[in-house]
Amino acid sequence: MATQPIRVLLVEDSEDDYALLRGMLRSQRHLAFDIKWVSRYEDALAAMIPGRHDVYVIDLRLGSRTGLDLMREAQGRGCATPMILLTGQAQEDTDELALRAGATDYLTKARMDGPMLVRSIRYALERTRVTSELRRSEERYALAVNAAGDGLWDWNLGSQELYVSERWKRLLGCEDVEFGTSPEEWFRRVHRDDADSLRTAIKSHLDGRTPHFEIECRMRHESGTHRWMLVRGKGIWDPRGVPARVSGTLTDIMDRKEAERRRAARYSVIGALAESPTLSGALLRILQTVFEGDGWSTGALWTLDREAEALRCTYAWPTSPADGPGPAGGRRTVTVRRGEGRLGAAWATGRPRWDTPGQTAGAAPNGEPAGVPPGPRSAVAFPVLFAGEVTGVIELSCAGTREPDADTLDVLGTLGRQIGHLSARKQSEEGFRKFVDASPTAILTVNGDGHIASVNVKAEEMFGYAHGEMTGMTAEALVPSRLRSQGGPPRSGTRILGVRPTRSVSIPQSLSGLRKDGTEFPAEISLCPMETLDGLVIMALVTDITDRQQAQESLSQTAKELARSNAELEQFAYVASHDLQEPLRMVASYTQLLVERYRERLGPDVDPDAEEFVRYAKEGVTRMQDLIRDLLAYSRIGADHKTMAAVSLEAPLRTVLGNLQATIAENQAEVTWDPLPTIQAVPVQMVQLLQNLIGNALKFRRLEPPRIHVSAKRSGDEWVVSVRDNGIGMEPNETERIFVIFQRLHTRDAYAGSGIGLAICKKIVERHGGRIWAESEPRAGSTFRFTLPIAGDGA
Repeated sequence: MATQPIRVLLVEDSEDDYALLRGMLRSQRHLAFDIKWVSRYEDALAAMIPGRHDVYVIDLRLGSRTGLDLMREAQGRGCATPMILLTGQAQEDTDELALRAGATDYLTKARMDGPMLVRSIRYALERTRVTSELRRSEERYALAVNAAGDGLWDWNLGSQELYVSERWKRLLGCEDVEFGTSPEEWFRRVHRDDADSLRTAIKSHLDGRTPHFEIECRMRHESGTHRWMLVRGKGIWDPRGVPARVSGTLTDIMDRKEAERRRAARYSVIGALAESPTLSGALLRILQTVFEGDGWSTGALWTLDREAEALRCTYAWPTSPADGPGPAGGRRTVTVRRGEGRLGAAWATGRPRWDTPGQTAGAAPNGEPAGVPPGPRSAVAFPVLFAGEVTGVIELSCAGTREPDADTLDVLGTLGRQIGHLSARKQSEEGFRKFVDASPTAILTVNGDGHIASVNVKAEEMFGYAHGEMTGMTAEALVPSRLRSQGGPPRSGTRILGVRPTRSVSIPQSLSGLRKDGTEFPAEISLCPMETLDGLVIMALVTDITDRQQAQESLSQTAKELARSNAELEQFAYVASHDLQEPLRMVASYTQLLVERYRERLGPDVDPDAEEFVRYAKEGVTRMQDLIRDLLAYSRIGADHKTMAAVSLEAPLRTVLGNLQATIAENQAEVTWDPLPTIQAVPVQMVQLLQNLIGNALKFRRLEPPRIHVSAKRSGDEWVVSVRDNGIGMEPNETERIFVIFQRLHTRDAYAGSGIGLAICKKIVERHGGRIWAESEPRAGSTFRFTLPIAGDGA
């Protein structure tokens, strides 16, 4: 028997490429192909009918649309035919997007030949066959597993006798009813709109056209209602090939069908709210589509006016011809109070209220919408809820009698909550849009093909365009030509506004923006790529940084001037200290020489005040030298660019103890310490810091021998070093003043010094990124604490 040709639909907008692909397929002599060609997106979509072709070969570029869009739309319509995507050149991430869109394979034309294309087609067909066989196998397995819980039936085609199980009868409520053996007993219970479909499915299977049959139909329950059932079966043939019997199961799928109905209604609501630009337009569309499809001929939306404590009719369908679609014509001025009629009852109880024709009179004091013909009507009102609060009421009505239905009420209650939730969301989106328009940052959304989808007011102002002019432009038109992408419009993985987007929010990058008048300005851009149902969308945030650049340039110039000034001051301090030291040394030398040379000549009659005046002069010179030396040390701490290194604090401490050995021995002092940490510091400055603190503890002592203890404790990401003494202490309110340069708590006669030592300590600690403070009480000693950052490993 001849092999059936493989039916191929080629979707290619280039006639030359189509001829090349057709030649590739027909060159394979061992296979036959029935090739159909379409070049336009719309024609391809119309031709993609299930069962008409075995495989689709689709070009990625189809004019303004893409093959990916075509695949998604066809699959959304229920098409399960395998699809192969072709592209002219390899693009980053295109293969991943193709497979995610449902393609069985992805080929590059430049690398493709006839055998490769045929292999791809055979692979697609085989994969589809295996998947289909696996699905059928899983369905048979599920049938076997669920058989015990489903109703069983067996139809003897020869004797025309039908057997049904007790479970089958219970599903239809007829277990206590005399049930005959004729198959017509079964078919009489099938809804008249479904009976022909059931008979056709069984016949098609027995004629050998299907391996088994499965059909959903409505069957009459003994209570008089119809319930949805899933009927599945498989035939048995005798040795002559004649059908002998058909056996199968009956499954109650009423819950599933109701759930599907609820989901369909809910998705219709979601679709209306998502696709309508405004909340009012979305609600009007709901009234016109969703509820009309459920059998209601009119509807109205009543919103809650909280200030007036009343319901007001906002929208109705249908409206009078004079009003057109929108606000509810004759009911526009009507209000309903809480508890009044069916609308007020739905508002007061938060539950649907259903009225049949006998109850309708007086139930709705506002009457029916304009243009509705008179006559008996059934009506239902159900609340719109958000967070448990009634925000409005939707009212539906239809001609004739429609009895309350629990399932319909349940669906309406669910829709009321869904509409309330999504209405609040829509209002939030509208509020967010206002927020975006008020943003001082330019915000643009760019489609995957590089065209601008939306902009805010700031973006229009920044780039100099009028309202609406930027929508539809290419994003690349907003940057100078030298920064634009090369090789066509940007796609995923290429550049937007000259910047490559990543899979998350990108770090702000600098570029130049191009205004409509051709002028450029410095800008900063951040990109946020997002995968949506419509494909890749990129949000771009653009900031004009002209003022920032000018400020940075001014700051840079100021920093240069400050650095120059600091260098000059450092040089001045060095020169001044050197030049001041020289005359002081001369005064000290000549004063001493004067005393030594003229002491013998003056003899015992010398004025005793003269020696005291000479001593004062010498002491003044010495203090002045010490002050200049300390000032020079203080000024050089910040300018000292010595490199920090890992320092164990015990090393500078031991150096200090060596330097102060004579003073410690003279005062019979005792200095102890706990294990000290290793830090990153300038070693010589750590010696200076500890020597000043320990030297002060030795200086400001009481009569008893000094006791000094050094310790360190870790606190978070820093060390707290403490130097505690038993000295004279100070008032707590003086502990901040002592770190100010030249601030002294005692006279020089009582305690020598320049008043700079603790200021030097403070400057050293702050240069190392720490802080210093003192805790003290008079005659109770003092504790000086300073912090230092922990070294790399926290040792």
